[in-house]
Amino acid sequence: MNTNKTTYKTAVEYAINNLPDAPDDILEKLQNLQIQLEKKSVTSGERKLSKEQMANTETAIAIADFLRQHGEKTSAELRAECPECMSMTPQKLTGVCKRGIEEGILSKREDKRRIYYNAL
Repeated sequence: MNTNKTTYKTAVEYAINNLPDAPDDILEKLQNLQIQLEKKSVTSGERKLSKEQMANTETAIAIADFLRQHGEKTSAELRAECPECMSMTPQKLTGVCKRGIEEGILSKREDKRRIYYNAL
């Protein structure tokens, strides 16, 4: 059983490599599609952050400052103690913390099905 996820790019590459007797116009279309998929994958990493993502990053920085002073906390403890988090829903706080982890501001660890956040 193949555990790798098949993407459009790998599917097109497979079709090009394994259909040598296909008509030239089909191979040409497959090669053009392959070029478009490569361009798309190169430009996808260059996106600008949305206003909400920038705000979440700023909030994650504030959470990291709080955690530096008070130590490791769960999301429930953050919502109860951190001024920036008190008005957030649990889902919003999880999203902000995830953004902080992506930016390298926060880290998390799981212990007995509880997630603890810490500042880096």
